[in-house]
Amino acid sequence: MYLIRTETERFHKERHELLMRRSLEQQYEEEASRPASEEAGLQFFPDITRWDIIEIQEWAGCVDLKPASVWSVGAINTFYHLLERRSNEKQKFGHLRGFALFTNAPINAVIEIANKSFGFNQWESSLVEDTGRVVRYRKHEFDDERGYRYDLEYAIDTCLRLADGTVARKTGFGVAQWMPSKGLAFSYAKKQAATDGLKACFYAMVALLEQYEEKLIEGYYD
Repeated sequence: MYLIRTETERFHKERHELLMRRSLEQQYEEEASRPASEEAGLQFFPDITRWDIIEIQEWAGCVDLKPASVWSVGAINTFYHLLERRSNEKQKFGHLRGFALFTNAPINAVIEIANKSFGFNQWESSLVEDTGRVVRYRKHEFDDERGYRYDLEYAIDTCLRLADGTVARKTGFGVAQWMPSKGLAFSYAKKQAATDGLKACFYAMVALLEQYEEKLIEGYYD
């Protein structure tokens, strides 16, 4: 896993250096060929005039990411089909597809299938703590023995990373209602948000694979 990550990081670093060098070389050529009397106009950096359309769209943030390797393409595909089979075996009526597979599956089942599909040490998830926020808060006051009750909605980003560098990051939401203490409401809502975010990340991986396969058919990467 370390070697895969190292090679991926090295590829991105070398590509970035190549593009920057290409831009600088063109800038020097233009300055050398410009007449001395010509005033230097507005210069844009980096110079994208010689980039191909994919490079321009990536630089502008218009291209969706894709699975980082053939391994992740196969692993994500396996993950989705195992989850689909497991979820629909539990269904008495109908057939679940899409995000319904994730909302109806308990998180322990999703993690078990992820371990089978990717390998238990080939994926990891983490909470992006500085994105945590209280979306809604309400305190109920009573004059009797009930005292106080608390409602709280919490949101936080979860990041899911596969061993080859494929990454998904999504916001999860959790709700706690009628809790006897503020601390309990907060911990319950945060735990729900973490679970919701992880499920959303796994679903984002599946959506990423679907987009990639559609673009392959369309010849997008040719």
